Amino acid sequence: MSSVVIAGNVSGSITLSAPSTAGSNTITLPAETGTLVTSATSSGINGSAITTGTVGVSVGGTGANTLTANNVILGNGTSAVQFVAPGSSGNVLTSNGTTWTSAAAGGGQLKSQLFTAPGTWTNPGTVTTAKVMIVGGGGGTSSGAGSGANSGIGGFIVANITGISGPVAVTVGAGGSGGAVPGGSGSSGGTSSFGSYASATGGSGGTPAGGPYPAGSGSVSSGTNIVSGAMANGSIYLTSGTLVNSNSSQTAISYSASGGIQAGGYSSISPGGTSFPGKGGTGGVVIIEFVG
Repeated sequence: MSSVVIAGNVSGSITLSAPSTAGSNTITLPAETGTLVTSATSSGINGSAITTGTVGVSVGGTGANTLTANNVILGNGTSAVQFVAPGSSGNVLTSNGTTWTSAAAGGGQLKSQLFTAPGTWTNPGTVTTAKVMIVGGGGGTSSGAGSGANSGIGGFIVANITGISGPVAVTVGAGGSGGAVPGGSGSSGGTSSFGSYASATGGSGGTPAGGPYPAGSGSVSSGTNIVSGAMANGSIYLTSGTLVNSNSSQTAISYSASGGIQAGGYSSISPGGTSFPGKGGTGGVVIIEFVG
């Protein structure tokens, strides 16, 4: 049998085509009244009737034949769905602004790290912002020349740093060396920095001819400057920002000799006379505060 023809009671006919096979094909109709076949032949299909193949996303499927156990499913446009594995115990779903990943939960304790020598700040892995205080090295004085034996104050900055990624190289500026006798000039202090994010330059070295000796200054390239200026002998001299309980809030850098090597990167007078060598400046410091 190649076909079965069902004739209508008006003009025309309906043809059911079947392949040529040996034997007979049986079509069993239900013993009930009503419409058995409609023109919308694809509607009303029960899901249990689909036993093979992949249902594409465009027709309401996942585009995948299996769903990975215990993974989170992510939409992927018209392509098959994506999966996010649980990762480590305690992880949470975290948005990176584009998609979702499994990452360690945020929060943690406030921590700080002090650098008095060059080194590397190791990022715990999730820190993108931190607060830093950076002080440059103080300049060294010239050899003994009375009131001329002063030097520049190390600059400083306190800033909120943003956009941190990976470990950060920390530079700590050394204090400038004192001038040799007779009548030698001191050298400038070194620059301290937190990678390329922020830095504070050192103070200038002293000369037998006398000042002024420019102080260092702080700057930030990725973040917000909270306060900056120069620091000496426990006093803070501001060039920007507001700091509570500082010994000084003058906008112009000024200082006077008070004897000895001062805190915060500043050297002062040696005893008078050319036979006394200059004094070295105090080295800088970098302090990093972060939540991790």
